[in-house]
Amino acid sequence: MKKLLLFSGTTEGTALIHALSKDYELTVSVATPYGAKLIENEPVQILCGRLDEEAMVSLLGEKNYNAVIDATHPYAEMASKTIRAACSRTNVRYLRCKRASSDLSNCRVFYDLPSLCQELQKTKGAVLLTTGSKEMQVFTKLPDFSNRCYLRILPDPDTIRDALNLGFAASHLIAMQGPFSMSLNRALCEQYDIRIVVTKDGGAPASFAEKKEAALLAGAEVWVLSRPLEEEGISLQDLIAQLKMEAKA
Repeated sequence: MKKLLLFSGTTEGTALIHALSKDYELTVSVATPYGAKLIENEPVQILCGRLDEEAMVSLLGEKNYNAVIDATHPYAEMASKTIRAACSRTNVRYLRCKRASSDLSNCRVFYDLPSLCQELQKTKGAVLLTTGSKEMQVFTKLPDFSNRCYLRILPDPDTIRDALNLGFAASHLIAMQGPFSMSLNRALCEQYDIRIVVTKDGGAPASFAEKKEAALLAGAEVWVLSRPLEEEGISLQDLIAQLKMEAKA
């Protein structure tokens, strides 16, 4: 049986596991124990912990994988860069699972976090932050952030602890596992009188359309941190079809 190394942590990663685990011997690399917990019952070998380039090169050199699938988040630019570099150094085939972009009409789009935060300082009212845990420290620079900002993060104990240590109010933490429906997003916006929803272009797997619709219906603005530019990649459906065909070859 052919062997694949999958860098996961997204909805696409889970879908790839379900679609390919019968056709390939799958090793799945996830960054956190929370990510490992989500797939602990899947018929795959799990590697938990962030790998640097040298660790990836060593792993690829030892295991003789037929290909590496990069199904990391669209905003995990450094992770994808590191995976590509390790594959290039070891001559292992690299496949990027690319998520379709969203409709950003009626949204205010920013190309970096500093400029977004600078503009937030000129506004008033409650802010719902849905950009994830990696970016939460940036928002602590906002005046009165602990009162203005509601932070939606994964229900991971380490992430919750980090948020509290940064000064976010416990009453303003929304620790939930998505995806989220339009009605739930709207209810959160209305419950906390949200004036601005800060998000990323997470696409359909992250229910971006539902989040956008909910915010607009609740009278809030939608501010989007633009994705890093990706020059390569293949859709989830096409990637599954391609790899299933190759498994039979």
